[in-house]
Amino acid sequence: QFRNWDPAILTKLAEVVPSGDICIDVATGTGQLVPTLASTHKRVIACDYSEKQVEKAKETLSETYPNCSFEVRAAENFGDLAEPGTVDTITVGEAFHWFNQEKFWEQVARVLKPEGTVAILGYSTCIFDDAELDAAHDEFHKKLAPFWEFDQQYLQKEYEGTNWPFDSVEKVQHIKKCEGPVDHLFGFISTWSALAKARNHLPTDPYIDFEAKAQACQARTGTFKFKFPYFMYVLKKFRR
Repeated sequence: QFRNWDPAILTKLAEVVPSGDICIDVATGTGQLVPTLASTHKRVIACDYSEKQVEKAKETLSETYPNCSFEVRAAENFGDLAEPGTVDTITVGEAFHWFNQEKFWEQVARVLKPEGTVAILGYSTCIFDDAELDAAHDEFHKKLAPFWEFDQQYLQKEYEGTNWPFDSVEKVQHIKKCEGPVDHLFGFISTWSALAKARNHLPTDPYIDFEAKAQACQARTGTFKFKFPYFMYVLKKFRR
């Protein structure tokens, strides 16, 4: 419930990804991109390595979007979900940093049409208007850094330095301006796997300290403002 895409970035996705016959949404999670993709493609295949996530997406979306199917597949082996060279669009939302990229691109090479598009979406860390709280947020991230299962800096730098195997690479950015209360943001932070691990290894809970500073900021300033950066890479002309 705390991991939702801003409608503005979904609108941008619909604008930059051409309509087509088939779309595969890789690492779909609970299928948050599916409604947008179903409106622009005749068929959407949403897949995820988690059977639980796939069942949740199917339960929530299959009746409303009959042109969508839901399959259990990892990002490294989804290539059997469509015939070779038949897929118009492949999308990934906030998951690319988890992938074995070499194996993922092998799957893309198998199913993507020569004129097909890949859209890689993500969001990086929020930026607080209050300088004191923003510094506390940076310190909080430093404490969690050793406990992420992927390179957190790679995500926070919005996949900077990636060798995209495409001749056309466009980066689309969107900043969402948010204002308190703090509950929703900290509900989102509480879902982080690194936080759960940090709580088991650190002498004090970094979440409690950071949340207390956020509450103090809200009490001091009367509000709680931050910016949430979204980004999307639109990739075309795949180099096979």
